Amino acid sequence: MAISALKNNIPCNQANCDHIWYYEDLPNNLGFQRITPCSNENSWNPTAMIDKHRLTKLGINGLLNGTILCWFHIMQTFGENLKNWNIDKSLRYR
Repeated sequence: MAISALKNNIPCNQANCDHIWYYEDLPNNLGFQRITPCSNENSWNPTAMIDKHRLTKLGINGLLNGTILCWFHIMQTFGENLKNWNIDKSLRYR
């Protein structure tokens, strides 16, 4: 929901646009959302860095360009795989 709110409120890059915005009530009457119509013209689509939490990856699937693991978890996973593949320690760490 937070990613959608960001994407829906980044104004376009056109200098002659007033970047108007307004609020509308949510369908369930539990709040409101800000709408910036010109945000549809913005192509902001970043890649997100995440930890190994699968639910986070599933939650942002389709909202962003993609995901990448943080460096710590990349190296942790790589080290675990080297151990599982029985790679000699002398080749793993120098």
